[in-house]
Amino acid sequence: GKCCSANKDHSERRSDQQTVHARDENKGTAVKSGVNNEVKEDKPIVNKPVVKKTQIVKLRFYYEGKPLGLEHKEALDYETLVSVLDPVKENLPLLADYSYTDKDNKSINIEDTLETIFKKDNENYFETIQVVNVVYQGLDVPTSREAILAHYSRTTLIGNPVASSNPFELRIFCTQNMILTTATFNIEDHPELVTFSHFSAYCNGGNFLYLSGGETEQKDSETGKEETTYLNWVSKINLNDGKLTNLEPMKNARKWHSMIYVPKKYVFIVGGSTTSVEILNTETGEVTEDSNLNEIHCESTLCLVNSNYLYCFLGFQSECGEYSKTIERCNLRNKQRVWEIVSVGNTDGERSQIDLNIQRRFFVVSYYTENSILILGGDDIHMKELPQTDAHSNNIEGKETEKDNTKKTKNHAYIYDFVNNSVNEFDFNLKNEATSTGKEGVEGPVSGFNDVYREVYPEKFFIPMSTHTGEAVSCLIPMQRDEKMRVYLLNADSNIEIKEFEDDQNTSVQVEDESNNNMH
Repeated sequence: GKCCSANKDHSERRSDQQTVHARDENKGTAVKSGVNNEVKEDKPIVNKPVVKKTQIVKLRFYYEGKPLGLEHKEALDYETLVSVLDPVKENLPLLADYSYTDKDNKSINIEDTLETIFKKDNENYFETIQVVNVVYQGLDVPTSREAILAHYSRTTLIGNPVASSNPFELRIFCTQNMILTTATFNIEDHPELVTFSHFSAYCNGGNFLYLSGGETEQKDSETGKEETTYLNWVSKINLNDGKLTNLEPMKNARKWHSMIYVPKKYVFIVGGSTTSVEILNTETGEVTEDSNLNEIHCESTLCLVNSNYLYCFLGFQSECGEYSKTIERCNLRNKQRVWEIVSVGNTDGERSQIDLNIQRRFFVVSYYTENSILILGGDDIHMKELPQTDAHSNNIEGKETEKDNTKKTKNHAYIYDFVNNSVNEFDFNLKNEATSTGKEGVEGPVSGFNDVYREVYPEKFFIPMSTHTGEAVSCLIPMQRDEKMRVYLLNADSNIEIKEFEDDQNTSVQVEDESNNNMH
């Protein structure tokens, strides 16, 4: 029994030694078989992962110096700033571009994590509330329809310049006393006014009249031939005192363009013989190139809607002599303005970027409801040939020849819904038929409607103003077509009142120099 036990122990020891030998061979270590060497294996050093503690970062957002919301926001330090912005943007004007800075007004990359943004040299950044400033990147435009109307209504004077007049003649209407004044300027004192013509453009805003561009004929010194030159001059006239100021010229000379005052401090100079759009800053007098239309729009109608978009309606294309078939718009709240062609819906529910069922051009527009504007006047595109050598608004004779056309035309009006971008024809001449009870019909919401269609409008936007009693009224002065000067007033109920002034009834004032302070 002892012998068997000893043999067994000896066998087990040999087996263990062989196992160690084989194991060491695998490691590349030479070990003698049968020698009882003690072998220690090298165990790899394993570094235990450092568990990083997630921190909660407290954020306070500010916009125009005021905190957004009553409470600060909380987010985890590994989150990016852009991932926590959605709730913040709900308290900001929509469809706008913004940038972000820290408490030191240093720019923040919103794709960075909160830790990257705020830790820097402060390991305990999460213990205090971190400041994020939201910086608006678009133009300084009122943020609501009410604010737009309120800003426009500060205007109490609008001017109507007489093209190619010598001395230069300017009609000024005051909504506070409903009086029309005629002011004249000596051309020798203001030579830039010599070239103001039907090819030029103008607009009113803030009791200033802004004028620009056009064309002139100049004789070539070598050939002696008359050559047409487009103009880039810009001027403004203070309607309170008659002071005329020459401003920085446009970067692109143009004619047949359109202008509109956009609160709080801009005049947009749009299109014409170019697709270029420029902006005049009314506070600094600086003119900058802003953007480009997709197509040529001459004599287009402009309108600012819903505190975001400036619309450019139709007009004509001078390079091909055809009526424009598109409506364009750009978002003024973007850092870089880009014009887009609008897809417009009609009563059938169909949408199109062309053939918009608006059968008129060179019309005027007015604010109507909270979501829509009113389109009135203009030329019926089926009744008149588009002049090839002159702008629409210059051709009074073209207007008169329509009367001789045996084909009867209907005076179309339209409602443009800028929320849905849809257009519907609206007949303001309709009267409700008498009912079986014998009640008389009710006149449509616009009286004096047909008179609008006999006019030509160099300026095509009814400017919201106010009377001496504070009553809201929108005002527009068409080109004078006979011995009477007409002023159109559109009240809050969309009724049109026409003020007529005989030439000899106007109050006349001679503006002799820029220091005149008693024009009214």
